[in-house]
This record gives sequence, structure tokens and C-alpha cells, in this order.
Amino acid sequence: MSTKKDEKTANSIKKVPCRKSSVSEAVEKIAEFSSVETPAGKKYYLENLIDFEDYYYYGLTDNGKIRFILESKDGTTKELNCNPVFYCKICTVFLFPNRQTPFTKIHLTKANYAVVSASEISTLYLPYIQFSEMKEYSLTTWLNDILKELRSYRYSTIVFDLRHNPGGKFDQMLYQRFFNTNKEELEKYNIAIVTTGRTASAACWFTNELLTNFPHAKIFGEETAQAVYNNIGVMPQVLKKLNCYFCFPSYIGEGNFPKLIERSTDIYRGIMPDVEVFEDIESYLKGEDAIYKAIYEYYNKKD
Repeated sequence: MSTKKDEKTANSIKKVPCRKSSVSEAVEKIAEFSSVETPAGKKYYLENLIDFEDYYYYGLTDNGKIRFILESKDGTTKELNCNPVFYCKICTVFLFPNRQTPFTKIHLTKANYAVVSASEISTLYLPYIQFSEMKEYSLTTWLNDILKELRSYRYSTIVFDLRHNPGGKFDQMLYQRFFNTNKEELEKYNIAIVTTGRTASAACWFTNELLTNFPHAKIFGEETAQAVYNNIGVMPQVLKKLNCYFCFPSYIGEGNFPKLIERSTDIYRGIMPDVEVFEDIESYLKGEDAIYKAIYEYYNKKD
């Protein structure tokens, strides 16, 4: 199995056909057993920690091992034969940018949301990685901090970054009140929403609220992980005779989430971006996130 992702990600590692599967083929096999609903969501599944038993059932093991072949741009290849290990023995290695710029991708490690200023390019970044309120930094405080920062009059663009947000508990009343109360103020700014194949559930609700209140907002990135007609809450039902739970979508219909329906092609696809742009490793290591850069170029060309 090679480590090449989708062609559009512009990754530095190429596809290498293996005896078993290419990465794209492996992703398709894994998707058959997962709850991932859209093409964009499938390709990020391998970012997760997957049990060896799952790889076995996916048909991706070879005599008790998982084999990877890596190929660099210059054609050099390296084969890795991997054995299963206990998760407590796993060492995770991260790549970080060589330098910081106004377009550097934001990493939150101890917070679910933040306010990050890039006043040199008149942009206020609002990374939001999970819909779970923090005790030490409430959502109300976060929203108030956004307003305080905007009132410094240094910004023209607000970026709600939901690329890593899988959802959580969505306090719809809180956001509706915030958007309605500050509608006139927020309408003064360009509003960008970042989504990827990792964006799902409550993050889609939040996107709908933004688009409903601010029609001029634009989505940058790629299709969301969950299909529009199936991301809107489920109601678990107990099937006693079968001794299992069954989740049936409970809020399907255009009347509930019209702005999401407008940005999807059919019931099996997610929210489509207004400006499609993909992350790439080369730009990331230079400290220039491709999506942030595209947002800046879009609004500056527009002006």
C-alpha cells in the first residue's frame, strides 16, 4: 500500500502499485466498513488510529503484517513492514512549518477554539476544532473576545476555520443570539468558512447558521465529511428483537437547512465549497497554508 492521497492534495509522495492495494484502493475498502459518507471524508480516514484487527478485516494485511511502500518525487522508494503494537507504545511524529507567516496553519492542542490575529493582512482567524465548551474559557467569553478584537478596527476578513471540526454539542440559541445581536457589525467584514473532509455534524449546523445570517459568507476548502441530508442529528432507536440500536436521521428536509442544500449536488454529497482549494505539504512546511492563502488572494483580487 502506498501513501499517496488524492491527486488534488498535491502531496509529495506518489502512488506506487503494491501487491495488495494502492492508498486509493485501500481507502475504498475501509470506507465499506466505516460511517464516512462523502468522497472527501474517505481520504482522511487513514489519519485516524486504526486497530490492527480492522486492517485485517479490510483485507489489508499480509501474513500478519501491514506493508507500506513510500516513493519520493525523485523516484526513491522505501518499504516498511509493520507489526501490530499496543497503542500505549505508539510515538506520534508531527511536521511543523519551517517558519511562521500570516498564513501559517493554526494548531490548537489545549483548546477547542481561539482568537488568532493576523492584523498584518487584516485577517482574524477563529479556529474551532470541536463543539465542546471549555470550563476555563467559555464560549460566551470567546464570542466576546471576537467582538473586542474586531473593534480594534484592524481587520477586513474573519475566518471561521472548521477544517478539523467533527462536531459535538451545538448550542444553536447561543449562536443565533450572537449573530442577531451583532449582525450589523459582522456584516462589515468578509466572512470566510474553512471546511474539509474532516468537517462534520455540528460544524455543518454552525455553517448553516453563518450562511443564513450572512449570505455574503464564502466557503473555502473542500466538501465536508458528512452528506448534507444525513448530518443533521440522529435519534437512536432500540430494536429489542434484534438486540441492537438503529439510528434514523431525524431532521431531513430543505426547510431545516436550506443553505446546506443549496451547496450540495445530491443526498450522498456534503457541503460544497464556493472556492475549492486543497491543503498541500509543500506550502504547509513553508508556513503558508494553501487555504488561508486562497482566502487572502480571493478577497484582495475582489477588492
